[in-house]
Amino acid sequence: MHTQRGAVTLVADAGNIQNVLLKDLNDQQRQCVTHTYLNNTLCIAGAGTGKTRVIAKRIAFIVAMGHSTDSILAVTFTTKGASELKERVASYIGSDANMILMGTFHSICLKLLRQFAYLLDGYTNQFNVFNPGNCKLVLEDVLLDTIKYADPRTINTYINQISLMKNKLITPDHYDSYVADNLEVNFTAHKNGKLLARVYRDYESSMRRQNVMDYDDLIINMIRALDIPVVYDYCRDRFKFLLIDESQDTNAAQFKLIEKMSGFNNIFLVGDTDQCIYEWRGARMENMFDFLKKYPDAITIKLEQNYRSTKTIVKASNTLIKNNRNRFDKTCFTENSTGERINLHTATNSFNEAEFVVNEIRKLANTGYEYKDIAVLYRVNALGSLFENELASKRIPHSVISESCSDTIDLNDSVKYSVDNDNTVKLQTVHSAKGLEYKIVFVIGLEENTFPCYNIDEKDAAAHMEEERRLLYVAITRCQEKLYLTRACKRMVAGAWRILKPSPFLAEIPHVLLRFV
Repeated sequence: MHTQRGAVTLVADAGNIQNVLLKDLNDQQRQCVTHTYLNNTLCIAGAGTGKTRVIAKRIAFIVAMGHSTDSILAVTFTTKGASELKERVASYIGSDANMILMGTFHSICLKLLRQFAYLLDGYTNQFNVFNPGNCKLVLEDVLLDTIKYADPRTINTYINQISLMKNKLITPDHYDSYVADNLEVNFTAHKNGKLLARVYRDYESSMRRQNVMDYDDLIINMIRALDIPVVYDYCRDRFKFLLIDESQDTNAAQFKLIEKMSGFNNIFLVGDTDQCIYEWRGARMENMFDFLKKYPDAITIKLEQNYRSTKTIVKASNTLIKNNRNRFDKTCFTENSTGERINLHTATNSFNEAEFVVNEIRKLANTGYEYKDIAVLYRVNALGSLFENELASKRIPHSVISESCSDTIDLNDSVKYSVDNDNTVKLQTVHSAKGLEYKIVFVIGLEENTFPCYNIDEKDAAAHMEEERRLLYVAITRCQEKLYLTRACKRMVAGAWRILKPSPFLAEIPHVLLRFV
């Protein structure tokens, strides 16, 4: 097999594969690419361990072994990730990459349902997909019919609950029993499960009458379609190789879809329980544990060599995350330099914190760093405005990166993301920084009840703290060279100063790795 257009030419012979695909891979990466391509495999990939390159080379290896590009299904969690993966695969196999079905769960289900939606009750293949704004308009009409009012807060509450139910594969008919088994769910309408079940049911009926699906329906309806023999046979016959990235962030519905589409020992599941940061919207890192239960003969490979960060940063992140109990054990390491100690700054108040960070950014720019090398990360959006103002007052170019740049629900996987190529300091939440890397990272607001943020019932406190710790782990592992951790002794909250204790996570980082500045 040969490919053109400037890509590496692949020929299905062992010598060329060795030279082209396997060079510069460590032993574990090489095993992921080659030895297990016909086995169910769980790849536990730590931050900065080169998993995207491994997935791309595994796809190229499968093609080089003579398998059809049409037999490969590769699923990523974000549109940005899908775009990057496509580019990587194309660099190895050229235009043949266009024949591979690669994308997010939603975009892939959309493409398949364009063939098979007519087999589902109430739909045609020309169905429309409503964005959240249009879905809220449908729900508003439903609420006006049922509870006679539909203010924005109520609409948001119901739309979020319906989405959560779909992600958990709970239908309107099963909702009552779900409420009985989950009395701790924090939603007032749960006191009357029949009410939410009715709203849910009427919303679904209205959408179907209009030949419309919401984003969650794309997953749910593809699962339903796979119960139809012609659809099941088509997918089983076509897709011989399934590759799933960021599996720790999949929900129950997405994992069910994976199970239904796999007919062979062909699943390559990639993920990291230490980077599961979306449990609040239905993500289940337990899917990775369940994978090994369902496929007990699956091979497990750990990618632990970090190519991104300094030894100091890797050691700090390892020590922090080992305080979590619900995880796959792994210990990342790096052959990079030791690097500098981590800078820890305690500011008198939040304004002083912003001043310190911006002054440091000016110093770094004067020593040769570009603004695009620098990111300021925070737990909640509300913390960003002070830093925006301070950067603006010093005329330092900056960009606020919203979470939509890493949105998991973009139906157009060809979108190009160039925002991280402009020469500006990036201000963003930790969630929106997932999958990115910067030479210099400031993690701000490391105070108790800020980071970690405590908006959770006491019975969920332990699990919540583990997710908050994972968030800090993700923040720290975005950094390549210089890491700053900052906190304020007091912060303005609702017009009054509030005294703040340091984040308990700071005590989990060895002091020998810190430099107090």
